[in-house]
Amino acid sequence: MNLFRFCKTSLAGCLVVLLVAATAGYAGELLVDEEFSEWPTFAMAFPSTQSLKGWRLFGSTGSQGSLNLVQEGGRKILRMARLNPSGDCGVDRWDSDKRDLVDPGARIFVRVWARKTSAAAVLQVSLHEFNRTTYLGIDNSHLFALDDDFDVFHFEVALGSQTNEVSVGLRLQGTGSAEILRIEAGEVKPAWKPIREDFSGWDPLNLQLPGTWEKSGWSLEGTGDAAGTFLLQDTPPEKYLRLTHANPAGSLVVSRVGSGILEKPLVSEDFSGWSSFTQSLPGTAIRNGWRFFGVSGAAGSYQLLSSANGPYVRLTWSNGVGDAAMDRDVSNLRVPVTPGMSIHFKVWARRVSASAGLKASLAEFNASEVYLGRENDHSFSLTNQFTMYEFNVVTSQNTAAVNPAFRVAGTGSIDISRIELTYRDSSAAQLVRISPSKPLDFAISARAATNDTPLILTLQEFGRTDGGVLRSTTQSIDLTTDYSDRILSVTPTSTTRWVNPMIVLESSGTVDIRSITLASSGAPAPVILLPQMDSQC
Repeated sequence: MNLFRFCKTSLAGCLVVLLVAATAGYAGELLVDEEFSEWPTFAMAFPSTQSLKGWRLFGSTGSQGSLNLVQEGGRKILRMARLNPSGDCGVDRWDSDKRDLVDPGARIFVRVWARKTSAAAVLQVSLHEFNRTTYLGIDNSHLFALDDDFDVFHFEVALGSQTNEVSVGLRLQGTGSAEILRIEAGEVKPAWKPIREDFSGWDPLNLQLPGTWEKSGWSLEGTGDAAGTFLLQDTPPEKYLRLTHANPAGSLVVSRVGSGILEKPLVSEDFSGWSSFTQSLPGTAIRNGWRFFGVSGAAGSYQLLSSANGPYVRLTWSNGVGDAAMDRDVSNLRVPVTPGMSIHFKVWARRVSASAGLKASLAEFNASEVYLGRENDHSFSLTNQFTMYEFNVVTSQNTAAVNPAFRVAGTGSIDISRIELTYRDSSAAQLVRISPSKPLDFAISARAATNDTPLILTLQEFGRTDGGVLRSTTQSIDLTTDYSDRILSVTPTSTTRWVNPMIVLESSGTVDIRSITLASSGAPAPVILLPQMDSQC
């Protein structure tokens, strides 16, 4: 276990580095890399709880002891003392906003640099496993008897198939006191594989829009009313992908996951199969999984009507009093979702009365069916023709269900012919797994048929393969008739695990792309095996 040892207990002492055992020489990406350098010094007596720099510091009722951060020898050290075996105390990342995102089945290492400051001190190091909001009952706890000098203590865990979040935790077993110098946790094997696409392995293709295609791990699609082609041009000694956009409406997109591929249904309602009805307000009724209500003096009606193009629901609120809506705000009718889900809300509507608009909303509820205060409401001015209106919502970290609702904005009547809720389900096979917080360069080598043809580079970031976009970074570039290298540099967030590089041609024109690269900016930073100390021998 004595992989690293200080000659003296003082950090100013001489530092001797012994040979590193293979089991400690992990080379994966770090999820936790804490040496307390950004922490303010503090003294905290138990019982007490506070949050600091992504950690929970706690001593529950009945516990006696303290946590102190002190400055010594140019470094900061966390001192832990437990004076009785009652209660629970320590530091961890238990709270939902502090836990680290992982992949099910991943192999995780944990290591801690620590020493004792009392006659007997046993450190308990844990890695608790969660499936989002649910603790799975797996703590992966290990006990280490500490020495007078700083040592590194480590273990490795294979996560369960349901685990997607973990919490590193440190406690003292029994009573005693100890000092913590550094905490690390990370994946044993890095999954980050740079992309270097030169189209050399592609088969010939000549794709006519509209349409969406998947080729060699890439999505090629035309969005909106885009017209044109994707053509693989093989002109020795090089191959290149030619994008020709013949219609300025819509876009040509090259990405790892196309927008159509990402969308999966949550709710799809076109009122087909419904029986005709007329419901006067006030009153409440459940029909085909939807609630129609009017309360507190609301006057108006709901009707299912038909036309040559299909059925539609007419909402009428004649007096603007009270509240009236078509929604699913009943326990078994709300739509189950997951935290961080990116939902695309679409409704096709028209006005019947000039004074009437549409208010659409998507209220969020937790697993206990408590409203979270997020209504996500949007108001739309309607036309006389059925038109699609849309907005996007990313659910909170505590959201378990949503309630889509539709109200008349103002007074009068509106018609709704279709409702769709979809969510973005990013595919791990197509998204690119990266190391969080490590700078990336997204680069292309491209030219255009005419000078100053605009092209857009975008890098979408995801924390989960089934969640919403955490962040999108976009850069517009102007191409010339000569090949040139263009780079979008991005430092992913600390919670980013996957990215989707996108190349978008919005304007009419022809663009040739001969290579696409996504790689680390410069040389990858090595995992630090030992805290750097100022020492003199």
